[in-house]
Amino acid sequence: TNRIDPFHTPVEYRKEDYPETLKLIDEYLMISRITPPNDLSLMELYVEAFRKVFGNVERVKEIAKTVELPWPFARKGA
Repeated sequence: TNRIDPFHTPVEYRKEDYPETLKLIDEYLMISRITPPNDLSLMELYVEAFRKVFGNVERVKEIAKTVELPWPFARKGA
């Protein structure tokens, strides 16, 4: 049979073909889902962390310039 396997199609994904996706990755932060059982004390820790980061945002930006990050979807060992 000549079945097409959708998980093994010869598609080449190049990051330069997706400028808006790159912009989203560079400019937005997402906190993954927080599942129960969690309470107000965990949320207070998140608030404390955000205040700490945003209270030092210029320093964070300077440090970020010195860190080289890999393409976010690169496979390890690929």
